[in-house]
Amino acid sequence: GEAHARPTAGTTTELPDGTILTWQNHTTNLGAKIDLRACFDETERVVSYAYCEIESPKDQQILAGLGSNDGIKVFFNGKQVFQSHELRLVKPDNDIIPLDFKKGKNHLLLKIDQGRGKWGFAFRLIDVTVENTGTNYIIQ
Repeated sequence: GEAHARPTAGTTTELPDGTILTWQNHTTNLGAKIDLRACFDETERVVSYAYCEIESPKDQQILAGLGSNDGIKVFFNGKQVFQSHELRLVKPDNDIIPLDFKKGKNHLLLKIDQGRGKWGFAFRLIDVTVENTGTNYIIQ
């Protein structure tokens, strides 16, 4: 179900062992880079998800730059469009991928793997201006 996830802050998921996980909003002053070790208590052999909605004024293809430490999967509008399982450090724009936006609301879900050590990701849309409305993003 991860390809079709549409979480909001406060949405909960119960794991088979009874653990309850809660989606939360996160902001950063690191630009496109997110340090996940600073966000979570468990930081070895785990995964984290990041989700946002991006509104596009028209159908268009836009390049996205991303990087991760360690692996990453990208789900866009219900489809897995990219994956990397390298053990690496976050380097913005390490990977450049095309995303096919449709007019209106688009859904982006990232799944970031963690082995051990540093953990994080970077994501940005290239050559477009994006406005952050608090919980959503709008392409200008």
